[in-house]
Parts: sequence; C-alpha cells; structure tokens
Amino acid sequence: MQTLQEVKDSPDDFDWTLKDYAVLLDFDLNRFKVDESLPEESRMAPVEMSREEIRMQTIVEVLI
Repeated sequence: MQTLQEVKDSPDDFDWTLKDYAVLLDFDLNRFKVDESLPEESRMAPVEMSREEIRMQTIVEVLI
C-alpha cells in the first residue's frame, strides 16, 4: 500500500505489471450492472450508500 501512496501524485510512475497489484484489479464488473428488468425510474435513482461506503469513497477521491 505504501507504494501506491508514493505514486498517487504521479500515476505514470506506477508499475501496474507487478503481480501484487493484480489482486486489487481482480473483480467482476458485471456485479455492478443495473438490473434491466427494473423500471427506468428505479434504475436512474441515486445510489444509497452506508456511512462506511461514503468514508471509503472520500478516501478514494482524496487518493485520486
């Protein structure tokens, strides 16, 4: 994690080929798809997040 902090201001220096980081990127994007069977009104509704999710989002935004 320290290495990620070191490159947060210079992402071009990040060596994404390191196998240790592959674990961070190994997830299924399909699990975040919106269920198309829901009415359009429900699909366009704002996302509700828990306090923990909001904290995580804030941390990620600060790192970016």
